Amino acid sequence: QPVVERAPPPSPPPSPPPSPPPSPPPPSPSSVTPVLLGQAVNFAILTKSGITNLGNPLSSITGNIGVSVTIEAIVGFDVVADGTRLFSTSLQVTGAIYSTSDAVPTPAMLVAAYSDLEAAYDDAALRAPSNTCAGLANSSECLNVNGGYIGGVAFKAGTYKWASFVELMSDITIMGSASDLFIFQIGGYLSVGDGVQVMLVADGDRGAPKASNIVWQYVFFFIEKSDHPFSQWDIPWRPTPLTPFLPLSPLQN
Repeated sequence: QPVVERAPPPSPPPSPPPSPPPSPPPPSPSSVTPVLLGQAVNFAILTKSGITNLGNPLSSITGNIGVSVTIEAIVGFDVVADGTRLFSTSLQVTGAIYSTSDAVPTPAMLVAAYSDLEAAYDDAALRAPSNTCAGLANSSECLNVNGGYIGGVAFKAGTYKWASFVELMSDITIMGSASDLFIFQIGGYLSVGDGVQVMLVADGDRGAPKASNIVWQYVFFFIEKSDHPFSQWDIPWRPTPLTPFLPLSPLQN
C-alpha cells in the first residue's frame, strides 16, 4: 500500500501587532508646574540696577526691596542703615531695604535672589502658549487676546502670549481654582490704569486662584498715575482677594 503523507496544518496567521498605548492627555492647567521664584519671593521689588522714587514723599511700599548694587542706587527714599548693617529702613517702606553695601551675608543673598528672579523670568518666557484656552473659542485666541487691550476680559487657566504690549485700563477677572496656573507673556510693555483691579473668582468648589500662581512676564512696566497702589512685584495685593499681580521682569527699575 502506498503511504500517503498528510500535509502539515497551515500555520496560524501572525498575531497583529499590539496597539500602541493611547497618548496621555495633555496636562490640565491645574497640573502644570508653577513658576518658582526661589529667594526672589521674599522681595516686593528686586532689581539689578536701582529703584527710584520720583519725588513723591507719600510713596508707600509693603514688603522688602533690594538692589544687587550699592545703596546709592536707592534714590528718593529716606534710607537709614540698621544698627546690624545687614539692611536699611525707610518710612516709605514697610519692610527692609537690601543692597550690596550691607554687611555679609546680605550681598550673597542678593546675588542668589536675583539669580532666582532671572531663572523665573526665563521659565515664564519660554512656556509654550496653551493649546486651548478654557473660556476662549480656540487655541489661536491664546495669542494676542483683544490685541493687547484686555480690560473687561475674563481669563481661565492657561498660558497667554502677546507679541508687543498689554494695556489694562479696566478691571479683569481671573477664574479658576486654587491650583490653577496663569501665565501672561508680554513681548513689550504692560501698562496699568489707575485703580484697576484683578478680580479672583472661584470656578467650582476648589477655591479661588492664588496670586502666587499668576505670573505676568514683560519687558517694561508703566503705571498711569504715580499714586497707584501697584508695584513691580506684588505689593500690596498678595494678602487681599483682589488685584493679584506677580510680574516678572529682570529690567525692573
